[in-house]
Amino acid sequence: MPPSLVAKTICDGFVQTAIVGSNGEILKLGRRQRLYSRGQRRALAVRDQGCITPGCWKPVGMCEAHHTSRWVDGGLTNTDDGVLLCSLHHHMAHSEELELVRDRGNRWRVLRPGWQYRLLTRKRYREVKSRC
Repeated sequence: MPPSLVAKTICDGFVQTAIVGSNGEILKLGRRQRLYSRGQRRALAVRDQGCITPGCWKPVGMCEAHHTSRWVDGGLTNTDDGVLLCSLHHHMAHSEELELVRDRGNRWRVLRPGWQYRLLTRKRYREVKSRC
């Protein structure tokens, strides 16, 4: 392909990088697509195994993919930036009754806004628990 054609295509069209999983499923779509693809939802299901809100028992089939950074504010449609939440907790997250933060293990956790939390590593949790 001649460089002039490549330059024209880049200028006139939209070029997007898509990161794919081992079996060809697209896992990172960036800003081009708002809704999570079937493959991305499968990846979230394997990772999250249901609603990630503590104490919620809702299985994968009753959950929705949620952008951890609001899509309208520049959030990305990537599996790293998404979590599974049941409908109730999804609405609570959008109404800012819940917030999502990353713990030290780089996993997403659901918290109540304004509460003081110490996100403990597994090792630190065992140390604290052994003192009680």
